[in-house]
Amino acid sequence: MAQATGRNGRVVGDYLVGRQIGSGSFSVVWHARHRVHGTEVAIKEIVTNRLNKKLQESLMSEIFILKRINHPNIIRLHDIIEVGLSFCFLFFLFCFKTYLVIFYFWKISMLLLNYLNYSLV
Repeated sequence: MAQATGRNGRVVGDYLVGRQIGSGSFSVVWHARHRVHGTEVAIKEIVTNRLNKKLQESLMSEIFILKRINHPNIIRLHDIIEVGLSFCFLFFLFCFKTYLVIFYFWKISMLLLNYLNYSLV
């Protein structure tokens, strides 16, 4: 089961989705909690069928990079769930202290993409 609505709210994978904590042009970020372990995560929900080819390629590059990064100052990608061709859910451990984490995650991702594009040329 990738996505469903239960009696306690919306469920994505093993996570019960809570309040919205951010949004952008093509994505919404939700607070969620693992139904068994209680682990809190931020879920970046991306409507992939609204992305043009260039943005889809950028998303795939972002996921490729985030899967491989293991650094104490960068939020780690915890899990990914894709639902058909319409939605992609990226799971990150939730930071209690600030929601700016979402902005920094995006900014770091873009900086890494730019760095990799230049270093591969």
